[in-house]
Amino acid sequence: MITCVLQIEFENIPITVLKTGIKFLLMQSETQFKKSIINMGINLTYIQELSDGDDSIINEMIDIFFEQIEEYRDQMQKSIENKEWNHLSKLAHKAKSTVAVFGMEDTTLLMKTLEKLASTAEKTETYQSIFDQFISDCFQAKAELSIYIMQKNTGKG
Repeated sequence: MITCVLQIEFENIPITVLKTGIKFLLMQSETQFKKSIINMGINLTYIQELSDGDDSIINEMIDIFFEQIEEYRDQMQKSIENKEWNHLSKLAHKAKSTVAVFGMEDTTLLMKTLEKLASTAEKTETYQSIFDQFISDCFQAKAELSIYIMQKNTGKG
């Protein structure tokens, strides 16, 4: 079953976000898919390069990511509730950088969209849905990263 979650325009491209179960799809038009966000996985390539493969540094970066997710969740939700769009835009900008480091390309695009929309207070009715998807993506990443850490600690990764 497909239900429309929201319709937005980003850089003059109309985008429809569709929800199919827990999977989200971005469509450029009703007949042509722009992007599919089915695997919202992480990519640790950048972090591994930065750390020269040092597991202690990678683990520290993951811990910081976990802390930041919690901060973004609380602060962004508060900004939405209080209609503090400029602050929300700034938080989305920070969050965009955080998820980009972990290779979360689709989530990075989502935060870029929110940052742009909130900076001009456009389509404010979409912010909660975008935020909800961001949080869902981050907690999926958190689960994946927790598994990664467990595997590394048990020698299976």
